[in-house]
Amino acid sequence: MLKMTQMTFIMGLANFKYQAATKTFKKHLAEGYSCAKKVTHVVIIPNYNDELELLRETLNILATHSRAMNYCIMLAMEKHEMNSNEKAQRLVKEYESKFGVISYTIHEIQPG
Repeated sequence: MLKMTQMTFIMGLANFKYQAATKTFKKHLAEGYSCAKKVTHVVIIPNYNDELELLRETLNILATHSRAMNYCIMLAMEKHEMNSNEKAQRLVKEYESKFGVISYTIHEIQPG
């Protein structure tokens, strides 16, 4: 029973992060981000307390793709993680030249 509850929670959290990242991407699209018209793939990377090196490894692999400049990378950060904003800003700065768009959203699980 505990395992099922944990899986349900994880699936709900992933869906919440996906919805928030999609909303941010649509906002960027509406604001006319220069590459929004040429992006062919959106990659959402939800994370909570993931090591910076693990995220870098993921982004480095994506950056090797021949169409990486057509990717919109959305880092879905969790507000409850200490320094998540700084971590996201650092990754955006490091990888902004490797993708069409790299951005982040920070969300908080609301009670209830």
